[in-house]
Amino acid sequence: MVGRSCTHVLPDGRICRATPLRNGPFCFWHDPDSEEEAAEARRLGGLRRRREKALSGAFDFAGF
Repeated sequence: MVGRSCTHVLPDGRICRATPLRNGPFCFWHDPDSEEEAAEARRLGGLRRRREKALSGAFDFAGF
């Protein structure tokens, strides 16, 4: 069985290569029904990266 891919077309013309959700043609990030959840996940990811950078600088720690 060949793996399925998300059918979203990226701005540069390529097709998203993420695995689509079971009940649709899009992945989590491009599914219109999960738009708000995806935005919140992106926001939380950015907060986490900032926190890790601040902690690594304050404690001279290479990474988590």
